[in-house]
Amino acid sequence: MESNQLKARISSHRVARMLTVIWPPGQVERAGRFLVALAAEPDTEVEVTFPEASDLLDVYRQRYAFHGESAKHYGWCEFLSALEVEDGAVGLLSVRAAGMSAIVLVDKQLECVLAALLR
Repeated sequence: MESNQLKARISSHRVARMLTVIWPPGQVERAGRFLVALAAEPDTEVEVTFPEASDLLDVYRQRYAFHGESAKHYGWCEFLSALEVEDGAVGLLSVRAAGMSAIVLVDKQLECVLAALLR
């Protein structure tokens, strides 16, 4: 990935609000703990890069193949599907909270989450 990629910053609180669309409160206990911890840090900002979806698809397909069957439990299928349908750049960010981390795909306008992997 190129080092001259466009970058933006977004608050972790806003990321938590966007993630509630794909992880509604109470749906998944682990995701709920992550969202509460993430929202509790409103002043924390996260860097967003905008790589090409097709480049990410190649990278994450290799990671998925490495993790095998266990990958299905972390949202890999939805993550790969989101990359397959996107044309051009997507927002990519990584956030940590409550001893967990998530890799999140967002639209170019930073308005909605396309998919996320919770680890």
